[in-house]
Amino acid sequence: MHIPPPDNSGKVAVTALLVLALVVATTLLLQTWVDRRNSHTATAGTSAISPPPATAEPAPTMDSEKAADVRRQQRQAEDAALASVGQQEFDAPPQSRPDFVSPLEWQVLQQVSRNHDQPEQELTRLVNRLRFAKLRELWEAEVETGNDEQRRLLGNQLLEDLPSRVKNREMAPAQAQQLQASILEALIDDPQQRRQRAAEEARRLGITFEIESAG
Repeated sequence: MHIPPPDNSGKVAVTALLVLALVVATTLLLQTWVDRRNSHTATAGTSAISPPPATAEPAPTMDSEKAADVRRQQRQAEDAALASVGQQEFDAPPQSRPDFVSPLEWQVLQQVSRNHDQPEQELTRLVNRLRFAKLRELWEAEVETGNDEQRRLLGNQLLEDLPSRVKNREMAPAQAQQLQASILEALIDDPQQRRQRAAEEARRLGITFEIESAG
């Protein structure tokens, strides 16, 4: 059975956080607004989304020294995200900045969550979502490195965290299943074992998966 490539439309553009604080803030604020709209419209049985509210006037461009510092902090946060593989997601808001969240990101996440009607729950969600996005980006980058063991660990962590992305309406079930299939294709060579694992992972998403008989 042909498996379509994963839909990357819901992926957080983590690399955009390396440029300007304004870009980070605008991206996350807009995403939060869209998430709220999606939640309301999904309940109402429609996918229509009205245009977002007007954004604030652009801030002055960050100087080169500040931009370099932001990039350094982002690289450190990415390394920390890789080191976090094997750890469970937060089930409550972190009391201090996690290492995989840069100081700039932490400031933005706190500001965004404070504007939410459930700030603690929203901060927890945003922190977990940011880590997932970074791990997904690292997993995709590992294609070029040839580090199979590291990619296996990253892939299994993504599979572990995917149900939370669906539960929080950050990813549609069909998109999550496509990503599952893509990860399993890279992790498991044997077709029968891959189908069996796909069925197990689909059940974790609440999706019925029929295992095709061999031959």
